[in-house]
Amino acid sequence: MNRAAAPDNLEIAQLEFLDAMTPRLNERKTEDLVEKHLRKMGYFKAANQLIVEKQSSDSPRIQKLLATASKKGGGIGRPEFIVSSKSVGDFIIVVECKASRARHQSATLG
Repeated sequence: MNRAAAPDNLEIAQLEFLDAMTPRLNERKTEDLVEKHLRKMGYFKAANQLIVEKQSSDSPRIQKLLATASKKGGGIGRPEFIVSSKSVGDFIIVVECKASRARHQSATLG
């Protein structure tokens, strides 16, 4: 599997800028920025063997994992992006976008 490149200094600066702009962003804008960065880093290219899905997955295994992963803990979780690998079965990235970094802390994850 070709792994996406690590963020370079420009990408880190862009993410820091995004963090500084967070109070003025809404969740949809954050989703658009994340998708732009995933595309830029090659996550959507078929050659790297990654599958990028939005809010749900065709994978029965991932569907099972999301079945009780809602915000309230009793329903289906719908993260903005789910990245999995065609060649590495236990590889998964789940992205939940928020407008504010302050809303990224979970009481259950500490």
